[in-house]
Amino acid sequence: MLLYNYVGTPNLNLTSPFVDPVTTTTCFHTFCRECIERALHHSSACPIDRTPLQESNIQAASPIVRALVDELDVVCVHKDEGCAHVCQRQRLAAHLEECQFRATTLGVASSTSRTDLSGFDISTDDVAESIPSSSVSCTQSVNGCKWQGPSTSLSRHLVSCPYEAIRGFFSLNEARIAGLVETNILLHRKVESLEQTLQTMKHEITALRTALGPWYRPIASSTERPSSRRQPSSPSIPFGELSRFYDTGGIPNDTDPLIPFFPPEDDVMSHPDSQTGRHTSIAPINLSTSLECSLSGLRESMVTLSASVESLGRRNEIALTNETRRLDGEARRLNEEIMSLRAALHGMRMQMHLMMVDRNSQITERGGDAMPMEPGWLPPPRLYHPQMHPPPTPNGPMMPPNPHGTKL
Repeated sequence: MLLYNYVGTPNLNLTSPFVDPVTTTTCFHTFCRECIERALHHSSACPIDRTPLQESNIQAASPIVRALVDELDVVCVHKDEGCAHVCQRQRLAAHLEECQFRATTLGVASSTSRTDLSGFDISTDDVAESIPSSSVSCTQSVNGCKWQGPSTSLSRHLVSCPYEAIRGFFSLNEARIAGLVETNILLHRKVESLEQTLQTMKHEITALRTALGPWYRPIASSTERPSSRRQPSSPSIPFGELSRFYDTGGIPNDTDPLIPFFPPEDDVMSHPDSQTGRHTSIAPINLSTSLECSLSGLRESMVTLSASVESLGRRNEIALTNETRRLDGEARRLNEEIMSLRAALHGMRMQMHLMMVDRNSQITERGGDAMPMEPGWLPPPRLYHPQMHPPPTPNGPMMPPNPHGTKL
């Protein structure tokens, strides 16, 4: 906060995170990095809500907080030399590179601070005579001199004042401090940029480790890995033997044919997800080689599997075509048989119809000879059941039963 001269009173929420804003991951409060680290040396708790807090729970603040802090209006650090430039904090570094009041030597600092008095010849005695009874402080009070007295004694005090004797040193020191402040601001901006880049790289490395999974190995462990850990090539197991292994309810580990398809136990434990309680499914491929070789082998397996699936699909299409042709032949044969049956039934129906027509004609001829019709009466019905007498005609004799049966 001492590096900048702010215009007005800043927001109270931005008072702490002025220089290097950081945010806690437990309570999400924002502090200056130096302030919170100093506070954690005394007590491992958040200064605001007193929740437990460690240095590992501190991370770079959100870009929104940095933007709010960088948008505060500040005055140029060469304000004492006469620069009245006001700009946002994020643009101060660019202004300092071209500031005209940049003090690098004692002569520049002295001439800049006394520009308005160069054309006047005013002595200390003239000032004392104009204000004879006033009490003044030493001109080096800003540097630490505590002398106060009448203005008439100021000239005598300056002769013996130790601060006045090293006035040139103070001017040179102020110029050097101003240059250091400027350099510090520029370096601070670079450090902030590097910290953001470092945080981004950490996130990318973490994501890369998670993506690599069991293929990620630290540098120390990768060089000390024994050759006996190399896994043999994956054997081919027939389907019948594999089903027999599972039906027996388990076999010893030294004869398990599925061992080459799974990674060693320490590789799984070294995976980042194993420490957080999450289990990651690992493909049954060789993990003893590099990731490129494993992916190449996996690609070859996929090509072989694709060719096998394509061949199986073609065989299924051929079998389906043959079966369809056979079913079509069966359907045509059944259709022909049904058509022949329908033709036979139609012929039988025609023969039955012809027989019934002949029989009805014979019965009709007999009935016409036996039963004369009377005018004004309908002919009696001739369809009746065997062993039953036909209904009598009006005013006529009863008809005997037909010995030939019932008319169809």
